[in-house]
Amino acid sequence: GREEPLQALRQFVESDRKVFVLWGRGGLGKSKVLFEFAKLQHKSPKKQWKDVVFLREIFDINQATLNDLPATPCIVILDDAHRYDDLDSLLSIFKGNPAADKIKLIISARPLGKDKINYALYRNIPFDQVQSYELRDLTEDEVKTLVKNILIYKNPRVVEVVTNMTKDCPLAT
Repeated sequence: GREEPLQALRQFVESDRKVFVLWGRGGLGKSKVLFEFAKLQHKSPKKQWKDVVFLREIFDINQATLNDLPATPCIVILDDAHRYDDLDSLLSIFKGNPAADKIKLIISARPLGKDKINYALYRNIPFDQVQSYELRDLTEDEVKTLVKNILIYKNPRVVEVVTNMTKDCPLAT
């Protein structure tokens, strides 16, 4: 049920854009999508953009951090960016820094951080360098498929009950 955001991420990597923002409410699977994307990138037969680095929100971003990134083009992922206090420090590396040409940044965040993150993007990144994607809720059929993939015993009644209990939050599945 998450092929669409994975496709959007693959297209972003092939584009000239620098920043991708994955928006979605808590529990929708933003982190899962990003980890799956990182696995797929690593296995990709294409040589460029194979290195994927995950940053933690407690991570201090500075020039030394930039120097520690792989020498090859890499994708930097900041999951749950709405928790990150100093997004400007991270985004400022793209301003007039030739080393930034080898970096693509992927940010995931909940809608509650949209104003703060969009403002930081506005201050640091040209508008045409940013791509956004809104993660949609899974359909009931997609949740049911997820439940079937997770359950060991696929009793139809249990599948139905678990689907109904978790359709608003796939993370609970």
